[in-house]
Amino acid sequence: MGGGNGRNKLVLYLAGLLHDIGKLYQRADIEKEMLSGAKPSRFYKRHEVYSAEFVDMHSNLAVFRDIDVDLIKTLIRGHHGDKIPSELVYVDEIDAKERLSEEQEEKAPSPIDIILERLRTPFLRDELNIYREPSPDRHTCLKLKPLSIDEKFWVMTESGSKWEDLRQYLKVFGSYTELKEKFDSFLKKYSSLICNVDTLDYVLRTFLWSVPVAVYSGEAKYIPTLSLYHHSKIVAALSAIRFEVGDKEKGILLIGGDISGIQAFISHVTRVREADISGVAKRLRGRSAFIELLLNAVTLALIEFLGLNTTHIIYMGGGNFFIVAPNTEEIKLRLKAFEQGVERFLMEWLELRGELGFVFDYIETSFLEVTNKAGEVIRRLRERLWRKKRSKFSGLQLADFRDEERWGEICRSCSMRPATKDDRLCDVCRYMQRIGDSIVRTIGKKSSLLYIITRGRINLDLGNLGETLFYVEIHKNFCIYVILIPYLSETPEFFKELFGKFDMDRIHRIYMLAIRDSLGFIPDPNIVPNAIKESQHLQKIVFGWIMINNYVKLSETGGILSFDDLAEMVEEGPKYLAYIKADVDYAGLLFSRLKTLSQFMSLSFILETFFAGFIPNYIRSKYENSYVVFGGGDDLFLIIVWDKASNFLVDLFRFYDELSMGRSTMTSSCNLFRPKFPVRSAYYAMIRSLDEAKPKYHTKKGSLKGGKVFIFDTFVPYSELEKLVDFGEELCNYVKEGKVPRTLLFRIISLIKDMRAQVKVSERNRLRIPVIWWPKLLYTLRKLREKYPEISDKILSFCSDFRSFSIFLVPATLAFLKTRGR
Repeated sequence: MGGGNGRNKLVLYLAGLLHDIGKLYQRADIEKEMLSGAKPSRFYKRHEVYSAEFVDMHSNLAVFRDIDVDLIKTLIRGHHGDKIPSELVYVDEIDAKERLSEEQEEKAPSPIDIILERLRTPFLRDELNIYREPSPDRHTCLKLKPLSIDEKFWVMTESGSKWEDLRQYLKVFGSYTELKEKFDSFLKKYSSLICNVDTLDYVLRTFLWSVPVAVYSGEAKYIPTLSLYHHSKIVAALSAIRFEVGDKEKGILLIGGDISGIQAFISHVTRVREADISGVAKRLRGRSAFIELLLNAVTLALIEFLGLNTTHIIYMGGGNFFIVAPNTEEIKLRLKAFEQGVERFLMEWLELRGELGFVFDYIETSFLEVTNKAGEVIRRLRERLWRKKRSKFSGLQLADFRDEERWGEICRSCSMRPATKDDRLCDVCRYMQRIGDSIVRTIGKKSSLLYIITRGRINLDLGNLGETLFYVEIHKNFCIYVILIPYLSETPEFFKELFGKFDMDRIHRIYMLAIRDSLGFIPDPNIVPNAIKESQHLQKIVFGWIMINNYVKLSETGGILSFDDLAEMVEEGPKYLAYIKADVDYAGLLFSRLKTLSQFMSLSFILETFFAGFIPNYIRSKYENSYVVFGGGDDLFLIIVWDKASNFLVDLFRFYDELSMGRSTMTSSCNLFRPKFPVRSAYYAMIRSLDEAKPKYHTKKGSLKGGKVFIFDTFVPYSELEKLVDFGEELCNYVKEGKVPRTLLFRIISLIKDMRAQVKVSERNRLRIPVIWWPKLLYTLRKLREKYPEISDKILSFCSDFRSFSIFLVPATLAFLKTRGR
């Protein structure tokens, strides 16, 4: 495509997103034939033809309005040939190189291969094999269905499993025919509201996230680990970039952003004096939510500021983002201006305390690099961001940090700013408390976040329709507002009134993102007034969905339950709370080994869906007496009643092991505290124990070890945790039945701790273990052995050596605490 303007660029975006969508329809047709009893030997049409037919079938989508649809179809039909030398052909070829071999190209897959193969988890890629080969007796794949976090989005089955017929298999793993029908039905219903590339991007993410981009046959069979959605997304973005920069050697800017100071900021809700300051739980929730909202707001504002769209977002979560952009001087100048605007907002809004920083940087790279060693490029960018975090706000000319006026009373929560009202809180802590109180009102409701990018400041008085949480002014002509809509009324009057509040001529873009609702994120077209649907302003509205961790335990009146009241939910034992922190081992190493940006997106998407979507939702359904502080990226921070903590950890590690097929592990820390214990001190104690449990990196292949949990002052391999917890529950029952006295558990716990203290390291760096531990254990169990020899034997079987004896502290402590008061 020569020459160019904005409309031709839009054609490339649409052709890139839809160029392989025919694979879904091709496979659905083959599946339908197989179910009817036929045995097709070859495909009836190439997927390029199906893709072009898709554009014809759904030509009434609003996004195709005033677009050269015939040109889109021409590009799609020719994206596997060289007759039409377009950017789409070039990018598609280089992104597909990693999965093609001569043998795979020569030998086409059989029809049965196509309809039975499912998308595997990204952990199955050879580049990520830092532990061991996957277990031969099981395999894990992603369910072929629209994305939902209300249930497990993966399936783990034993190898050699027998299926009665094809229908039973499709019922378990998902059907191409059913997915195609749901997809077509969705597009038909919402055709008038899918009016821009961004909304189409969210729709494709919902339906194509688990569709394999390719299936091959042969002895060296390609195992699909890349989704059709992520391949199409990066092809669309890179095609548009190449359209703008041409064959420029370093034509791509990989831009990254990172929020610094997150841990200190979230945990800064300490009680300073003995006086009881209520609202700690609300402020903690508000600070955590603010980080997520700020990251989303800044990322969406940046792509709008740079003239891009959501296809350019490689990753957004866990406090950082990555986007790809054209390498032009204009982009670099705009990025610098944008960074200064965000820094100015943080410094002014946080009253010159510098608690949070937001750093930006970029790397100039090429198309070949991002499709051959993208992980290495992103690793270098992460290092640049890490170094830049040490000099945050350096781009601003700061005046004076001192306050001229006398402070008076200090804030009793953060001790960083002066208290301004009778509640003895500073303005920031009071504001965070309001955000926390607002965000939890969305739990279990059909709610949305509106990110409104405007031309300068606007007056948004929404009344009872919504609440403006905060806004970021990049400069006088560019602001982004974050608005919470706690419900979406199913009436035209609601939308008419809501959008009547906006001066659409002063608005660049509105992102209406449903919270957690990945299928019903677009309102029913029947309730959107025709005046809105028919106007050009609708093209400024993006409908999508977002995973915000908003689960906390609520009181009967609907407010956030305080930590004191949450501790009262403990069913057995003392009123303690467990602080749990878990994250993936060697996550940086895993990502740095990936070749392409599409692979990077695929792995980060699975981790984000697991930690930000599935796990918080699972906690809400099974461990309701909990408080999800943070979940996203590759980690989780949870506060839970202590008597359910060990069972939750067992479930968490089991789920992650299933998803990663044992090729990746997590490390976790679980510490118990009283509810009034300062959150900041508890948090850093948890972080210290997590750092101690973290595996050390060794370059020798096969020597990497991970997957530990710190619990009850003991480091335990997660593979042994379930057995220890189960035996702890069994010991608890023995105490309740009167078979094992609590004093015996106390003596065993004391003995283990005493023997641990006597372990020394010799001059040759070898452990010197006191040999007396075994006879002392036998002596401690002598009376139990006389009365209940089978229970004594069970305990001794757990203590076959000193290491096993040491980690026996877990079941002993669990049973001892759960039976306190008996």
